[in-house]
Amino acid sequence: MEEAIQILTAQKVRELLTLCGIGDRSDEPIKQHILGISNFDAIYAVKKDNALFVSKAMQSRYNETAYWDIIMKGAKLLDPAKLPTAMGRLDDFTTVEKHATKIFMEEAGYGISYANQRRCRRLWRRLFEM
Repeated sequence: MEEAIQILTAQKVRELLTLCGIGDRSDEPIKQHILGISNFDAIYAVKKDNALFVSKAMQSRYNETAYWDIIMKGAKLLDPAKLPTAMGRLDDFTTVEKHATKIFMEEAGYGISYANQRRCRRLWRRLFEM
């Protein structure tokens, strides 16, 4: 397990260094550096990485509170008469809201399966209403 983590970490570091134009694609310098890291430093790095991940997730959730407002502004620009019939489960969302959500998700790079659209619609509206 530790070897797998070291290899994945080495790969990540190598890719970052290559993107920055620093170093070569050799694994040896990275492996030597990893072997020299103490257990305490490794645990600290993992804890720091987890904390950064959590803070990024919190920032994303905060940003998502504005998504429903953006979707509703987009919905106002749509003509309900020209939209296709709503598909999926009956819920408390209008056809215009469903279509505006799908357009937003496509443009923002989210997956647009019916289940994901339904999940995101509910989440974003609830976050907006909080």
